[in-house]
Amino acid sequence: MAIYNLRVRPADGRSAVYRYSYILRIDDFSWEKNSKYDDFLFGENINMPSFASENNKYFWECCEEYERENANLFRSIDFSLLAELSDEENIDLATKFAEEIFGNKYVYSLAVHSKPSSKDDVTNIHCHIMFSERELDGIDRDEKEFFKRYNSKNPELGGCKKNQEWTSLSKLYYIRQTWERLANEKLQEKNLELISCKSLKAQRIEAITEDNFLKAEMLDRPPININKKYLDINVNTKEREKAVEFFNYAKQLKEMKEKTFKLKSENFEEENKKAKERFLLEIGAIEGREYNSSDFGITENIVDEHFNFENIFLTSIENSILLDKKEGRLKQLISITNEDIESRALNIVSKGEYPKKSERLKELEEFCSSIPKEKIDPKVEAERKELLDYFENIKNDEVFNTKVGNMMYKISTKMEAEKENIMEDLKFLRDNNFRDFHLERTPENKLRTQEFYTKTLNYISDLKAQKEVQDKKVKEYKEFMKNDIKYELYKAIKPDIAEKYLELLKWKSEEKSGDNRSLEDRIELAKRIKSRELGFKKFNIENNIKEKYEKELSERREHYKNLRQDQDDINGKLSYSFMMLEELKKVKGFELIEEENLLQEKYKNLQTNFDKYEYNIRLSLLQEQHKKIFKKDLEMNEVYVSLNDKEKTEYREKIILEINFLQNELKTLTEKITDKDITDEDLKVRILDKETKGNYSKYKAEISYYKEQIDKGLSVPENYSMLKQAFKVVDKIEKEYIISPEQIQQERQLVNENNIKVKAQISSIKEKLKVNFKLLKGMKTKPKIKKTRPRKNYNHRAGRLKVVKSGKVEIKDETKEREKFERWENEL
Repeated sequence: MAIYNLRVRPADGRSAVYRYSYILRIDDFSWEKNSKYDDFLFGENINMPSFASENNKYFWECCEEYERENANLFRSIDFSLLAELSDEENIDLATKFAEEIFGNKYVYSLAVHSKPSSKDDVTNIHCHIMFSERELDGIDRDEKEFFKRYNSKNPELGGCKKNQEWTSLSKLYYIRQTWERLANEKLQEKNLELISCKSLKAQRIEAITEDNFLKAEMLDRPPININKKYLDINVNTKEREKAVEFFNYAKQLKEMKEKTFKLKSENFEEENKKAKERFLLEIGAIEGREYNSSDFGITENIVDEHFNFENIFLTSIENSILLDKKEGRLKQLISITNEDIESRALNIVSKGEYPKKSERLKELEEFCSSIPKEKIDPKVEAERKELLDYFENIKNDEVFNTKVGNMMYKISTKMEAEKENIMEDLKFLRDNNFRDFHLERTPENKLRTQEFYTKTLNYISDLKAQKEVQDKKVKEYKEFMKNDIKYELYKAIKPDIAEKYLELLKWKSEEKSGDNRSLEDRIELAKRIKSRELGFKKFNIENNIKEKYEKELSERREHYKNLRQDQDDINGKLSYSFMMLEELKKVKGFELIEEENLLQEKYKNLQTNFDKYEYNIRLSLLQEQHKKIFKKDLEMNEVYVSLNDKEKTEYREKIILEINFLQNELKTLTEKITDKDITDEDLKVRILDKETKGNYSKYKAEISYYKEQIDKGLSVPENYSMLKQAFKVVDKIEKEYIISPEQIQQERQLVNENNIKVKAQISSIKEKLKVNFKLLKGMKTKPKIKKTRPRKNYNHRAGRLKVVKSGKVEIKDETKEREKFERWENEL
């Protein structure tokens, strides 16, 4: 199967000479020096300027020598060619593609490589193109002039203009679409499967609209995409390894899906019908059928088409669901007996007649054996004999039995192929380390579990509301479908005709009922019906009623079908969401059991009263979660502990210090979270700050400051001069560091992963705070108040006289002071 694989990227600091030598397989990359480079098929250098016409490599040497510092030296296009074509056809296709993209306006070097791939009998044939972004204008320049800055007023005095359109997304889409078009023209000639430059999600939607549900299932997988720069700039070794592992997983899953698609395409009509049923119902659990949706609401805003750890987490859960379904399907296949296969073959060959007649004969035999022979109705006996003759004839029909035998062999062969296929798939799904990623006990995964669990619950709630509305629509339209279309058409044309039509229906009903009418009345009724029907036949022809009827009936059926499809879609999403919920519950359960095990270990080492008290608090929190998830009490008992006031005071001070520390940590971490709606412009600033060690933001801030000063009318000449200088620096930075869409996407990935890490830390601190506040609540001590006898002639029990410097006498209310103290305690 042809694949679409095309990548456009800037130089990103790569040497132009090194790249040229690599793709053209010269110097250190020649096959004479290393046999692994013996894959060169074809190379050419097009539109080279006069100074490099004799030595093409010299152009790229000059590019490195004379291009301004930090400039993008070249841009590359790497893409897979079509293994289904010959080498000559692929070379012709690659050169045609390059001609269409660059024409005679850009210098480019092209090479085609071919080597064996990991798949048997499949060649890894691909093309590398590197080109200069400087646009040729017909002016002959030497090497130094060619790479000078462009002079818009006098082009002959400057270098070739560097075209900025190569950094735009629209140009990228144009390149991708051009290769898709040219490749598909060639594939169509050979009647082969076409390729697409669109995302997997877009292709899947397109396949569904074209009623190719088998292809849609094949496209329902994570994309094969790994970003080398992401790996290079990510310092976390474990994350880099996981990224590579996920890439390999996605690659193998693609091969697995394509293999299944190829196998099922041999019987496309039947298999596509089954795939359509699976899509409409989305219930993978029925008969263990495979359905692995990655395309429903809760993932829409989370999983994008690039590598990230949230993508891995969700795909890992779906991988687990897929594994269960395949195991279920395998068990079902193993349980199928020869009798089952024979029964299915008989059903197919007899076009459904054999099982129906068999069931009817069984029913008649049971009935006849339950009553005396003389009381059996002759009609029943005749039907029974007819059925016995049918089965006797089939038994002696050699042609029929040969067809059944062939069909049994076909079914058995297909089942064995499916079993073998599932066994291979299961080996892959079980053996890859990636499949249990969602079960890994990391703070980040714990947070992802909570987030997905909440989102899934919300999604299910929305789906239930949608289901209620859709069920009502289907029910109402089903009732509407019972309305007589002909009556409505007659009524719209001529109301009295509609009434005559109702009268005709009434007469037909009376005739059918066979009531106690006389023979003359029945004859008269039949004449009236026939006369009225002839009248309607004439009216129908004159008013084209048949065409209108069929059109209206078709529209109603189509509308009802769409309503039912929407209903099935909602039901399917609900079913899959519940499966996702169960898997997430399982993850939460594993996490909880691990926490309980850790607490049990802590129980063995309890020493101080404070340790015991903290153990009880943590146990009470786990009890709540355990009962919620497992619907039963946790079989762990509290430890008896009694604290005196001295211990409470001592522990209280310790807890308050811990709370203050944790709250400060929480505040610091919260400030580290980057807004999830961060714009591309903000990401661009982050990248430029990294490249310039913060100078970009610094000068941007200076621009804002000087503008503000000028607006206020302060030191205008000086501030205007400083503003101009800051603008120059910012402009220079932006020209030196051209930020590509790929770099922005990389930065967004890093921001998202950093946010997950920070949120996981915040979640951990909040849990600790929860425990500490519960601990603090249990450390209350009653303040000791010394009882004193009230003074004579003074009846305020908790008051004391106090003489202040002014000579005034005040009463200090001790009750209020005590209440104030207790309030402060409660607030803590």
